[in-house]
Parts: sequence; structure tokens; C-alpha cells
Amino acid sequence: IVGIDGKALSAVDERWPWLRDAYVPLIDRLSEAGVKVIGFDITFSKSTPEDEVFAEAMQRAGNVVFGMVFNDAGDPSPPSEAPPPSVVARAVPPFDVPFLEIVPAPGVEPPSPVLAEAAAAVGHVVMMASADGTLRRVPTLIQHGDRAYPSFAVEVARVYAGVPLDDVLVTASRLQVGYADVPIAQTGEASVNWPTTAMEQAFPTYSVVDVLRGDIGERELH
Repeated sequence: IVGIDGKALSAVDERWPWLRDAYVPLIDRLSEAGVKVIGFDITFSKSTPEDEVFAEAMQRAGNVVFGMVFNDAGDPSPPSEAPPPSVVARAVPPFDVPFLEIVPAPGVEPPSPVLAEAAAAVGHVVMMASADGTLRRVPTLIQHGDRAYPSFAVEVARVYAGVPLDDVLVTASRLQVGYADVPIAQTGEASVNWPTTAMEQAFPTYSVVDVLRGDIGERELH
């Protein structure tokens, strides 16, 4: 994990969120290191003047995934309006699986069209905690209108595996993305297999500052 941590926030002389062109050197550095997929668990919902240069960096890399927001998850109300093409293009192929009731969400915050077109994939970042606040399951898909949209994690795995979006397979108990065969509940949610060790040990984390300075080698970034 390349983290935008306190060290990174202190090193950059601007408020959060950063201007989007600030991510360009990071994408270029990770690409030079041979990273197979670059995932931003950040949403880029509104267009900004920096989108063009950010989009160019995404296109150079060819493997960037970022997040998209769906609002009011669990509410079965229909969307108030049809989603724009930048959203529709990110839906999985239609499927008809009896008794599968994907978590609905009537609201969506569309990504910047320029960035959506440049990205290799865009996935939803909906999280639904249990009543006690613990995150035990995550929706692999979100139903918005008559289409279902894959999660950010699913899209990172898909791009990593080189699987086309049209080849994502949804069954009554599984979501299949190339090598990944994910068990899902009737709602399309997958159980979270939390690591038994400290999170930092299970998933090594490096500050974006150290990555940009070249203090983190290509071996670690792989």
C-alpha cells in the first residue's frame, strides 16, 4: 500500500484534497517500477482544471483504477435519473440469477468524464458496516437501476488479471474474475477475511513521499 499519510500531508504545501496533477509523478514512478495495476481508493467525482494532465498520466500507465460513489446503499428506490455514459460503461454484463438480490443504491456521483475515459477501470467504494460498526462483508456489486456495478476491489483484481469487463461472471454463489473465484451471499456481498496479524505486517505500507523520493525500491513496489 502506498499511503497518503501524515508524513505526505505535511510534505505537500496544499490542503487536502490535493490537486489532481499532484498524482502524476506518483503514477509515473509506479509505472517505471513495473507495477501491474495502480489503484486509487479515492473518488474523482467533479471535473477540475487538472483533469487533462492527470488523464494523460493514466493513459500512459494504462492500468489505473479509481473509485466511484453510490449513495444510499440499501435503499430500493429507483434512481431519479438515468446515469451518464461514464457510469453505464462500468457496469458488468447483464445477468439473470434467481434469488440473487444485489444491494441497491439509487444515488450516484459520476466520475469526471475525462478521467473515467482514461482509467483502465472504475469501481464502487460502498462500505456497509454491521450494526456494531464492524465491517464484516463488502458488496462486490451494487445495483443501480437495471445495471450492476463492480467494486473497486473487484476491478483492481480484474485489471491485474487482464480480464475484460465482459468476462466477469456472476452466479448464485460466486463472482468469477479470471483467477479469482469469490464466494458471495445472496446479496452479492463477500465476507471480509481480516488478517490475524497487524495490518502493517499483512499489507506493507509505504508513504507516498518515500515512494516519490525513490527511497522505496522496485522490489518492494512489486
